[in-house]
Amino acid sequence: YKRQISEDPGYPINAGDVDDFSTTPVPTDLRALCGPPGLHSNEERLHSVRNLIEELQRNGHAMICGTAISRFLCRDALFASNLILKEADESVRNSCRSKNGVLRGYTPKCSEQSGSSDLKDMIQKFRLGSEEGDPRNVWPVWGTLDEDTDEYIRVSFQEYHDSLRRLAISITKSIYETISYDGTEHALSSSYAHDPNSSLLTVINCECGSRHDTGRPLVTSHN
Repeated sequence: YKRQISEDPGYPINAGDVDDFSTTPVPTDLRALCGPPGLHSNEERLHSVRNLIEELQRNGHAMICGTAISRFLCRDALFASNLILKEADESVRNSCRSKNGVLRGYTPKCSEQSGSSDLKDMIQKFRLGSEEGDPRNVWPVWGTLDEDTDEYIRVSFQEYHDSLRRLAISITKSIYETISYDGTEHALSSSYAHDPNSSLLTVINCECGSRHDTGRPLVTSHN
């Protein structure tokens, strides 16, 4: 099932694929934090986390790089996103449609509110969490896709989610430890890292409409 993507997926994968950096945030480099043990000093790791904390305090969010997550894993997840949200027939997506407000499975565009406004969200979404989570992940009904494509989508998404979850837990733990080191009291629940419901991956596909003619980059509040 697992194929390395050699063809162009149609999305900017590397920094060299982006022509205009005027509106592109500068990512916080986490190589010192996420790199192999012993490669960077404790001072370098501490400096990396402090830079991340400053970015979060300044903007409320942060773009990061140097996470050590395989670029092939990222490309597989991106290609799987294209397969399920663009190439597959709508009947395939409807077979795994999210029901009763459960944040798992497929959500068509214009079916959810856009933040606090009255506008409908023009974004297709596919959500998944840990395999051990509750509620369970919702996948296309068996037989609506060929076996190889079905397994490729499931495994690519699940591996990508699990890698991001491990990374998020590691970063969160490092932030708490750094805050403690800097003299601020904190308490990180020991159950956090073992809670299968502590993470949710939302894959999105946004089609531009008239409301997006603002001259600004498209931004979504979903993670």
